Amino acid sequence: MPRTRRQVLAAVGVGFTTAAAGCAGTRPPPGDCSVANRPGPDVGEPSSAPNSSTYPTGPPPIDDVGNVIDYADAYERAYRDHTGDAGTTTTGPITIETIDRRTYASPGASVVYRRRYRYEHYVYESDVATREQGTTRTVYYLDAERVFRAAADGRGPAGALDPDPWERGQTLACYTD
Repeated sequence: MPRTRRQVLAAVGVGFTTAAAGCAGTRPPPGDCSVANRPGPDVGEPSSAPNSSTYPTGPPPIDDVGNVIDYADAYERAYRDHTGDAGTTTTGPITIETIDRRTYASPGASVVYRRRYRYEHYVYESDVATREQGTTRTVYYLDAERVFRAAADGRGPAGALDPDPWERGQTLACYTD
């Protein structure tokens, strides 16, 4: 009998661990909806980049942590596809491999989620292809009204809420009237 993605993740020890980190559970929700911005087309608009992902529509499903994680992963894929020249004819599709993920204590009906992953893509100039790769950590704060993202390169401190979305993040989308 085939295993689900969540069963496989739980079996290898990268399950959805909730851990308190600093004051994460007591901080007010971040973000200013007047400055919400993200790379790429608006929701529902077609992308000019081949092989690019689309952003999830509507607010994240806060009542199910597993679905919020899937939502944040899809959001990160689309963000990566639309950052810079990624996914264009001069840059090949991005390959993303998750290293680890975890959730943190968060205020009210929200989720704070960190994902560390390796990425790789090729940049084509004339007849030369150059491979670009690296490790990135992203932390998403998600609630029924907004999507907030902080990112940093490299491995980072084990288990820490780093980068801190309240200090280094940006508002990507708001779902308020």
